[in-house]
Amino acid sequence: MTPKDAELTLLKLGYKLSWRLVWTTGPDTGYGEALARAPDGVITQEGLPGSGGELIMFVSPTDDPLAKPVPLPSDCPVADPNLTPPPPAP
Repeated sequence: MTPKDAELTLLKLGYKLSWRLVWTTGPDTGYGEALARAPDGVITQEGLPGSGGELIMFVSPTDDPLAKPVPLPSDCPVADPNLTPPPPAP
């Protein structure tokens, strides 16, 4: 799933999101930039919870040597702009 597709799907499911564009600058070093919207690139790891309750998603540019897409979990929703969010848990 592209970052932009993931953003549409996760927002529809009610998640607050924060994005990190991260790229390699050398062996075991890199740089990251916080973004409010999904950047172009490859989602490289599963999202992590942020201190403000948001889901932080990590994206690398497609030309970064470490831009390996994270495998989708088997229960991951597909990108669907018509997705109906599940009902709240009891």
